[in-house]
Amino acid sequence: MAAIDQIVLRFAGYGYRRVTAQLNREGHQLNHKRVLRLMREQGLLCRPRRRWIKTTDGEHGLRTYPNLLKGKKVTDVSGLNQVWVADITRAAG
Repeated sequence: MAAIDQIVLRFAGYGYRRVTAQLNREGHQLNHKRVLRLMREQGLLCRPRRRWIKTTDGEHGLRTYPNLLKGKKVTDVSGLNQVWVADITRAAG
């Protein structure tokens, strides 16, 4: 447990997998499940930071168009080229 404490103090962002790898490099033969259990009992697990990605920029100088279909039903569309839809989201990856 003292070796785990030293590694966590030295490398604050290390989770149980990296701590296990560091312990194995230092000559301790420990299973990752044991390291996880010990770190959980002592409250040493680090919480991963969630990345926040801004997907919409409404504060631009470009013209915005109103949603003409808001409040209408799909059955109100009776012919071709009355409604156009576009998806400008970018694919993950």
